[in-house]
Amino acid sequence: MSDETDETGETNETDETGETNETNETNETPKTPDAAPPRPRSAASRARRIGGAATGVGRGDASRPTPGRARPATEPDADAPADTDTAGTGGPVRLRKGASAAATSDEDADEDEAAATGGSSAAKPGRRTVTVALPGWVSWVPAIAFAAAAIVFLALFAADQLGGDDDTTSAAQRDTVLAAAKTCVARLNTYKYNALDAAEKAGTQCTTGRLTTDYRKTLNTIIRKNAPKLKATQVTVISRAGIESVSGNGKQWTVLLYGQLNITTANQPKGRIDPFAQLARMQQVDGKWVISKVDTVSSVAS
Repeated sequence: MSDETDETGETNETDETGETNETNETNETPKTPDAAPPRPRSAASRARRIGGAATGVGRGDASRPTPGRARPATEPDADAPADTDTAGTGGPVRLRKGASAAATSDEDADEDEAAATGGSSAAKPGRRTVTVALPGWVSWVPAIAFAAAAIVFLALFAADQLGGDDDTTSAAQRDTVLAAAKTCVARLNTYKYNALDAAEKAGTQCTTGRLTTDYRKTLNTIIRKNAPKLKATQVTVISRAGIESVSGNGKQWTVLLYGQLNITTANQPKGRIDPFAQLARMQQVDGKWVISKVDTVSSVAS
């Protein structure tokens, strides 16, 4: 009798503390229905997760690419000019030469034209190159200062070499007048700051009339006043002379002379060379050719 009771008690304890209790605790918290199972990720999602965006996969069938605009057969070059023909014709791409590529400069255009004509670019119509050979004695003369005078002189010199007016002149007469003109023009334009009296004497012997008065005035008011202070010296060298005109009676000759002024001062002890050109009217006085008038073509003040 006792044994059965014990077994029954064990059974009750088991019911109170064992499975029965566990069942009660489980029943106290009601179970919520399970959430819907996750949908399988699409191929696009897997592609983005693995390495980037999906390619060729849209909402529709993955095997069918989305219809779109056909690409040209040949991709245009990024450096190609704007007028390059890049239409998708499937044929070769042809480049049209634009205006800027046809001639990038006037020189290129000239060279192209020369190559086409078999000549040189310098021989283009409308462009003439004139070469003028100048005598050696004018190699130091500035072209701008003496361009007009040089043309006159060359014309006169050529006429003088051809003989001039045979009725009123002769070769001997021309030589005499030209020699006197060279000597007297050089004396009128030569002086030394420490020998001005000698310069005045030489100059007045080569002049006549009003020119003698003008020469003395210039020498005394300008040269005597400034030359000693500057220690200025001027030596005139005549290089060429030509007859411009001869009067009807043969007593007055106009001569065009070219030369240079060799000038030294205290500030320029090594000196400088200035170009010089002058028209001198030669007149015969008591059998001697002297200067009655001078016109300076171009001169440089000392």
